[in-house]
Amino acid sequence: MDPHASARGLLRVRELRDARPNRRARALQRRVPRREPPLARAPRRTQHDRDHGSPRRARPLLLPRRRHRSDRLRRDAQHDLFRRGGYLPTSERYTHAEEYVREVQALWDARSSADSSSLLSPVSAQGQPVHFQAGDSAEGRDFAARRAEGIFTHRIEFDDAVAFTADIRRRARSYGRPGDDIVVFPAANIVVAETDAEAREKAEHHRAFALNDRRIRQVVEAVWGRDLSDLDVDGPLPERGPELLEQTKTNGVVNTSDDPQRKAAEWRELAAARGYSVRQLVTHLQRTFEFVGSASSVADQLAHYVRSDALDGLNVTPHAFPDGLDDVVRLLVPELQERGVYRTEYEGTTLRENLGLPESVGRRVLAGAR
Repeated sequence: MDPHASARGLLRVRELRDARPNRRARALQRRVPRREPPLARAPRRTQHDRDHGSPRRARPLLLPRRRHRSDRLRRDAQHDLFRRGGYLPTSERYTHAEEYVREVQALWDARSSADSSSLLSPVSAQGQPVHFQAGDSAEGRDFAARRAEGIFTHRIEFDDAVAFTADIRRRARSYGRPGDDIVVFPAANIVVAETDAEAREKAEHHRAFALNDRRIRQVVEAVWGRDLSDLDVDGPLPERGPELLEQTKTNGVVNTSDDPQRKAAEWRELAAARGYSVRQLVTHLQRTFEFVGSASSVADQLAHYVRSDALDGLNVTPHAFPDGLDDVVRLLVPELQERGVYRTEYEGTTLRENLGLPESVGRRVLAGAR
């Protein structure tokens, strides 16, 4: 069995990782000057261009299509398509989202029924894009039940995951859709190794590496609202309380709705009760649910999730990249395949087909939801 085989099955996996370059890479970029030949930035003609892109070989219709896409990319690089400046009040966000999706859906429907030769760009092979929703409020779940075909969530602990998925299924049925019409993808941290002990050791090493002294101070600074560069992270929290009475959109990375004074009081109480230093407190606050263990033990857990209808797939966050993802592919995937919850090949050629989704929900949703 090839562990690197493309897979589609009851369990689907999507990789999440931080695309930002690390500090060392950024420092090297600053120190090493860019040395390019005078024409290095000029567009280069590929073999595809030579075969298809020359006006002498291409059909006339292809040129305006390409120019349309090129102009659109340039414009989108300067103007956000999804925001008009400022922030929408929370109470208006899903109203705006409903209007937005309805209008875009009408455009997609028109494209699907139009003569392809009249379009500036071809219709997608999957008909219409797959709609994913991320939102955990009751209103967000209802929006997903009406409009989404997939939903992202942080609900990964077993009982919570089972309850969340059951709720999404129920809401989908209330809008006249099959319960399994929406695939549920919780985010999951996975650390696997040859043995449980080795996996635990790797997980602890990663936590210590991720929560370095600078990061720990940043977490506390976000609530205290001032520079804490001199804070001893192996000592207690600062004696003087936060500077701010409330957080705004421009300061704080903990939660913009938090009351800093209240949050600081909660942290002091927790640290006093458990004898935590700043380092231990932040480590406790940042700890999230993880699948940690040998490939066999983690596969048993995930198979139980799938068979209990707790999830349809995972947004995988490997403990390290690329090694952590390699461990998942090399060690975990074969174990999942043996348990029958991860197939060995894709059955289709599009995302929609490989997620097992039928025609776009926009064509099947109840008229009342439109």
